[in-house]
Amino acid sequence: MRTFTKFFSVLLAIYILIYAVLSAFGGYQPTMVGTFGVEQYQWAPLGFYNSNHPAHSKNMGWSPFMCYTFLPLWMVDVYFIHKNTHETT
Repeated sequence: MRTFTKFFSVLLAIYILIYAVLSAFGGYQPTMVGTFGVEQYQWAPLGFYNSNHPAHSKNMGWSPFMCYTFLPLWMVDVYFIHKNTHETT
């Protein structure tokens, strides 16, 4: 049982460390685009958003794989650290 606990703890630490590094190199990216341009921005760690994707595509440049993989950490990050203060209303 100790081996499993250690293994799980190491995997969890690696998961958190990877997200922390990605978040350190992130930036605010558009999440809502209206007729007059960008209406809302959201924090995007490195790899979550690709600006080369067409803005009219279904995901608007966001990577569903990265978003779902790190969803728990991303939600904590957006809620506590990188609050959405980049709305253009």
